[in-house]
Amino acid sequence: QGKNEWWKYLFWILDEKDSATESNIDSLSEDGVLSAPPSDKKLSQGTEVRFDWLTSLIEVPLGKMPTLDTLDLYPREGKNASKLSSLDGIERASGLIKLNVERNQGISDLGLLSKTS
Repeated sequence: QGKNEWWKYLFWILDEKDSATESNIDSLSEDGVLSAPPSDKKLSQGTEVRFDWLTSLIEVPLGKMPTLDTLDLYPREGKNASKLSSLDGIERASGLIKLNVERNQGISDLGLLSKTS
């Protein structure tokens, strides 16, 4: 995973507070990979964010997502696939209510969850 390329693992950003935009507020390219990060405005509107195959939260600008309440993290399939091993950076998701970590990600320390408000 390249440094500062967190957006390549972004699957969706949803804005569920506005029913008119209760859909992807970011559309993915044909290959399913964004070529650039979403705008700060789109990040600030997202109430639910899903990442596929993300291995680190450190570079994800969670501090720019004040309305984020649900974070979904899905691993890459396969025996030797990279997995999320740490929740470092999760403390910047100040409004987080639900963290959905699918399947075995290999996270050993859940103590950082206590730093979210």
